[in-house]
Amino acid sequence: METRILKKNDLYLYDYFIYPNLIQSLLQRKQGKVTDLVDNDGLMLSWGLSIFVGGKFSKENGEQLIAYLKDISSPRYLYVPDNNWRSFLKNKLSDRLIDKQINSYIFDIRKNIDFIEDEHIVEITPNFMKKNFNNSTCIIDELYSYTNIKDFFTNGVGVALVINDKVVGFCLSEYSLNDSLGANIWIDDKFQGFGYAKKLTNAFLLCCQRKNKNVYWVCDNDNIRSNKVAKSTKFEFESSDHYFEL
Repeated sequence: METRILKKNDLYLYDYFIYPNLIQSLLQRKQGKVTDLVDNDGLMLSWGLSIFVGGKFSKENGEQLIAYLKDISSPRYLYVPDNNWRSFLKNKLSDRLIDKQINSYIFDIRKNIDFIEDEHIVEITPNFMKKNFNNSTCIIDELYSYTNIKDFFTNGVGVALVINDKVVGFCLSEYSLNDSLGANIWIDDKFQGFGYAKKLTNAFLLCCQRKNKNVYWVCDNDNIRSNKVAKSTKFEFESSDHYFEL
């Protein structure tokens, strides 16, 4: 199947998506792969492990999506517009689909931030990357919505957790669009439970505040730790929606 980049007139097909700024960022940076479905006004947008379906359901479009999914390996995260799509997929892939719920939070950058300085938390800048800390490639691997690392340094935001000269965590913007960006956090299992998640997030928010960007936080409903960090760092719940894990 032929693929193309996302076009501006495709955006309305993703009005249903809980995280629209991500889609617009992919358009702006010409990221992601689009496959047109059989019927008009239907397409699939693939980005990393995620697949976003846009357009009204038809049996022909549904069968094309099923054929596409059979040729790829798991895991994949599948977002569809409505119950017609969901019912079709559940019927066709009942043995492979896991129904999941995703929550969306937003942080108003005008709020006060409970920042506590920590010597292990460092802003991700060109000078930081030049130091070649052990495992710093884990940061590079997360910049897949940017055109390149220079784009990230110009428009993105990030902080890293560095212990014994090794990157063992980060909180960075998985996308950046106009006055908003999306938070992406990771901490090595060995260093979880010590309060670093909250410290990283607040340091990240302080950097976002300097760039005057509001912040979105999206996580699975069953990710107790992530939801707890969002709430403890003054993010406000916006909405939730369902998706499939394949």
